[in-house]
Amino acid sequence: MRKLISVALAAWRGEQWIGMQLESLLHQSRRPDEIVICDDSPDDATERAVAPFLQTGGVIRYVRNERQLGIVRNFQKALQLCTGDLLFLADQDDVWDSDKVAILAEFLEREEACDLVFCDSRVVDAGLREMGHTAWELQGFDRRWLEETPEKWAARMLIRPTAYAHDMAFRREILAWSLPFPEMETGACHDFWLSSLAAVRGRLQALPRCLTSYRCHGGNFTVVKRSGWLERWRYLRRNGREELRRSAMRYEALVQHLDAVPEVLPGLRKLCEELAEYYRLRAEGGVPSAAAYRRFGAGWKSRWRDCLLPR
Repeated sequence: MRKLISVALAAWRGEQWIGMQLESLLHQSRRPDEIVICDDSPDDATERAVAPFLQTGGVIRYVRNERQLGIVRNFQKALQLCTGDLLFLADQDDVWDSDKVAILAEFLEREEACDLVFCDSRVVDAGLREMGHTAWELQGFDRRWLEETPEKWAARMLIRPTAYAHDMAFRREILAWSLPFPEMETGACHDFWLSSLAAVRGRLQALPRCLTSYRCHGGNFTVVKRSGWLERWRYLRRNGREELRRSAMRYEALVQHLDAVPEVLPGLRKLCEELAEYYRLRAEGGVPSAAAYRRFGAGWKSRWRDCLLPR
């Protein structure tokens, strides 16, 4: 049976970009049944930009938050307002390929053993000019991973979470054991949270196609770009320990939540516990085993990185 489709869009000062994104959503070959926009902006500029699109036969539902929620809670609110069977997450500044909804929705309708599927996205600049790489390429995603056994693939996606929210589609049922999202301070963003909970059940899949133009303009919450060694070095010295601490906290939050998740695959709870311990030890200046560095990090490169971090 054809399932109803909802798109949850979290907006914040999106007046410059949101119109183009809404155009791409409304011109999908399989048009969403509803688009829920939750606006976290401190002013009404985004609301004015959305207003011309509200005369689209009731497809778009716009909600202005009374108080600022932050990106994670804003996406959570938008999802809770959605009524569809299949849910998509949309950023305000991207542009979707015209067949994105159809391809991902049909994948979920066909693959009953999948709770969440994610695709790749081409990285573009503010003017939608391609920057020569995809999000998967920048994250070191190896497409050969798609050929691994379900158990090994699930473990891989817990160790190297790759799914961005704007590339996801998932079944409504996943909300029953994923909400509420953890507090932002834990480092467990909504995309990590949703994809990890699908992974621990062995119900996460990936589609090796670029279906999103991911606009990288410097104002994004998550900016994906290449940088030189000096820039990376400065960032590492400034933020390295904090990044490790947040990684530890997000796996700790995941471990604490697993009792609420049905049918966790054998061994994956222990893997999450090992990941939490690995990042906590590194964050506190300790030295994991060489085997842990190889399994969870980049081997000697991660060890060398830790040696260079300020204590």
